[in-house]
Amino acid sequence: TTLAALLTAENNWADAKAAYRRAAELSPLGRGAHLKYVEFLVLRGETREATAHLESLARQQPDYLPTGIAQAQLALAEKRIADAETRLAAALTRWPTSYEARLLRAQLEVLRGDHAGAIATLQALATSHPGLFPDKLLLARVYSQLQDTARAIPLLEGVFHANPDQLDAAVALAQLHLREQRPAPAAELMMRVLLRHPGFPLAQQILGTALRQQGRADDAVAWIQTQLR
Repeated sequence: TTLAALLTAENNWADAKAAYRRAAELSPLGRGAHLKYVEFLVLRGETREATAHLESLARQQPDYLPTGIAQAQLALAEKRIADAETRLAAALTRWPTSYEARLLRAQLEVLRGDHAGAIATLQALATSHPGLFPDKLLLARVYSQLQDTARAIPLLEGVFHANPDQLDAAVALAQLHLREQRPAPAAELMMRVLLRHPGFPLAQQILGTALRQQGRADDAVAWIQTQLR
């Protein structure tokens, strides 16, 4: 799949697809090459072929968890909520402690508006998997939707401090600071991000907004010019 990834990076879609398909054909069931091929198909919007490949995998190896999770995720991405719930229920019956399945359950709970259920699911995941980030990012988003920034901000700070390259956490945290009319910490955070990831467009945009809110429009221009050098 390394060749396929390189071809994808070059936007050589036809050859990339052929490389991913060939890697899947040569790979035993239960190996990542099949799911990489599915991810590529979803990226290209070829969801019908992705669904068919997953169904074929599930028939041949029904006890392989990643296939069941991928089927539920694809259904959710396509807004086939009932199908996603059915597939997720089957996955949780087989693998009740699966992190991925429980995280997906929380995503479905959020979509249904069951914030209390999602919070309970995500808090349990945070306790059982303290070193993983997706549950904490989603939990922070739920709290943010509920206007509970007092709980959302510490979660995002914890993720960012544990992994300064976790850009989703940094951006969400800065946006919350801006929403709470705190441009100074938002600007400081985005400066830290840009020092590690020069030219990151969203960080530049948030930094500019935060500096302008502080009456520091000239500083915003100077920062952008520094990034362009």
